[in-house]
Amino acid sequence: DNDPMDIDGHGTHVEGIVAANGGVVGVAPDASILAIRVLDNEGNGNNIQTIEGIEYAVDPDGNPNTDDGADVINLSLGGPGDADDLVSSAVDAATSSGVVVVVAAGNGGEYLEIGELSPSSARSALTVGSVEPDGTISDFSSRGPLLNSSYGKPELAAPGGNIYSLAIGESYTTESGTSMAAPHVAGAAALLIQARPSLTAEQVKFVLMSSTQSDSNDSFQGGFGLLDVESALSQSIAVEQGPLYFGRVNASDYQSKSIGFTLSNTSNSQKTVRIDLPNAFPAGITLSLDKSEVTLPANQGASINVTLSVNDASALGTSPHAIGGYFGDVMLTSDTGEQVALPLSFINANEFKFVNESATSVTATLDGEFGETYFWKEIEPGDSKNLFLPTGKYYSQVSYRDLSKSDLPHLSALPSTTAS
Repeated sequence: DNDPMDIDGHGTHVEGIVAANGGVVGVAPDASILAIRVLDNEGNGNNIQTIEGIEYAVDPDGNPNTDDGADVINLSLGGPGDADDLVSSAVDAATSSGVVVVVAAGNGGEYLEIGELSPSSARSALTVGSVEPDGTISDFSSRGPLLNSSYGKPELAAPGGNIYSLAIGESYTTESGTSMAAPHVAGAAALLIQARPSLTAEQVKFVLMSSTQSDSNDSFQGGFGLLDVESALSQSIAVEQGPLYFGRVNASDYQSKSIGFTLSNTSNSQKTVRIDLPNAFPAGITLSLDKSEVTLPANQGASINVTLSVNDASALGTSPHAIGGYFGDVMLTSDTGEQVALPLSFINANEFKFVNESATSVTATLDGEFGETYFWKEIEPGDSKNLFLPTGKYYSQVSYRDLSKSDLPHLSALPSTTAS
């Protein structure tokens, strides 16, 4: 219908983070809000409604010759899907039309999870993880990497834990979630567009990524780092690529992989940029560049290739990371002292796969030797779940529920597990 009134308070809380200007003040208090509701009173909806909402935000009157659409779309929602599904495709189309699309990473808290969600896995989306007030990544914040891709998500992180904002009925409340992190970035995008109107939608994304406060830690959790609005307003060099992800290097057929990225100069003066690889990386791995320095004319870019070669996977040892991750930064330093830390990662892990070959849903768990839980989720009949784990001892268990007598003949086909 034509009434976008919020019922459960989620949209009101998110809107307040972007643009409240009263008892609380949002990131961009002078921004105009285009309210589009795609979920029902319980916060549920479907892909068609979400796509229609995105398309409406891009062009409310259906006339591409009028400038009535949003400059920034915030999507604090999501569901099962991937980077090639219809909702992600709608996000990519919106970005191509000149709109910055900011998306909450998700609240499952698992590694590899973003790749199974939409629209947070959309290639052009600016996907946002959550941090707590002390700056640590929120336990609930969904993580990357995206399998079978060369880019990582999320691209950055923002405050999402214990956020005080608007509530229905002229009141206030505290909420937590990546739904609260995303509007911080949406507000930052609005400020950046206002301050630097010549930037394209894609450049806004790249500048926000490249100007973060990098901590050189787990980029599967926080991407480039923590949102830094002040730095974004003056950032001139930007990486046109999400975090570099080189995949699972101990796979039997892995030898080397090259990933290219573009470094752009968004200023009106020439920049010379030095490129430095991580100086501490595991034995058995070699990193190389096709360029160690580039000169970027005003408002132009240059392509750079990074190659990771595996000389001896057995020399890597065991990573203490939950899925065997290794992390570093490619440092890009301009002749004016500006820096960008481009995250680089790979995993050295064993692949573990749950396959539910039974006729009923099961709850599968995987625990480590010291009681840590790596996986706990329901798996439907015929579905599977891939995990990546460092070398160690693990215990798996599956449980059935709501069984009837007629189900008993099927129980001989128990869920299977394989490891490699």
